[in-house]
Amino acid sequence: MGPRIAVGLSACMTVLMLLGDVAVSAIEVGEELITECLTCAERANHCVREMSVYSRSLEFRTEEALKQRDLLIDEIRSMEAEHEKFLESLSPAEREKFSKRIRIMDQERQHIWRHLREMDRQFKDTEPDAWRIGQEVDGIGASIFMWTRQYGLLGKL
Repeated sequence: MGPRIAVGLSACMTVLMLLGDVAVSAIEVGEELITECLTCAERANHCVREMSVYSRSLEFRTEEALKQRDLLIDEIRSMEAEHEKFLESLSPAEREKFSKRIRIMDQERQHIWRHLREMDRQFKDTEPDAWRIGQEVDGIGASIFMWTRQYGLLGKL
């Protein structure tokens, strides 16, 4: 894992811990929705960190990497489901107010799935390139960071 990605993942965890009551207090929806969104993102980031380290290890095995990828996909789907609950709870006025942040979250969601598709292409090769898989995983981590950062920025609107 490159130093820039490691810092990004570390910063993401810091953002997740700091968001709490202060950053989201301006949002007129239940705090529990934001908390659950961030908890799901934290679980997905845990999978990202494990897979990133594993993809760079000498013990890399395709079967194990595929299991980790499947777990990561499950966590990303959970993250998306909680995000949808959050979006459904917003009033039309809140949706308008937060439209820029929501748009960025949607772009990051697209980036995540693009990285997953690229990762799947690697897995289809007879000899998957672990380094390339690691790059895609790091891209997913960066997108999750940017996505979760938007929740904190909502509180500043």
